[in-house]
Amino acid sequence: SKPLQMACLLLDVACVLCLVVAHLDNSWLSESPIRQCLDCVPVLLVGNIFYGILESSVGSFFQSEACQMDTRADPKVEDGFQFSGDFFRLANPFAIVLWTPVLLKVLYPLVERCIGREVSTGMKVSCGYLFAIGSQLVASML
Repeated sequence: SKPLQMACLLLDVACVLCLVVAHLDNSWLSESPIRQCLDCVPVLLVGNIFYGILESSVGSFFQSEACQMDTRADPKVEDGFQFSGDFFRLANPFAIVLWTPVLLKVLYPLVERCIGREVSTGMKVSCGYLFAIGSQLVASML
C-alpha cells in the first residue's frame, strides 16, 4: 500500500542520514584501522545508493526504451539489420575507455589550476553523479 511504501522510504532515509551524520566525525575513536574503515561509511553508503539508482535505470528503463525503438540501421529497408537494446549499452565502456585519459590528463589539471588545489575523489564522484543525473534529465525531456 502507498502509506506503507512512504513509511518505509522515510525510515530508509532516516537510517541513512543517521549513519552518515554519525560517521562524519570519528575523531573520538583512537587512530586505528577500525576508525579508518568507519571514516569511509558516508562516502560508501551514499555513493552505493546513488550508483544503484543510476545503474538500475540503465539496466531496466533504458533497456525497455531501446527495445521499443526502431533501431534498424537503414529505416528504409523493412527486413534490414536491427541493433539490439544491448548494443546501446556498449557506449558506457567505450566512454570510460575514451574519456578517462582525457579527464586525467586534461580536465583535472585544468580544474586544479583554476581552483588552486588538487581535485579530490569526492569532487570527482560528485561531478560524475551530477553529470549522470543531468544526462538522465535531458533524456527525459527528449
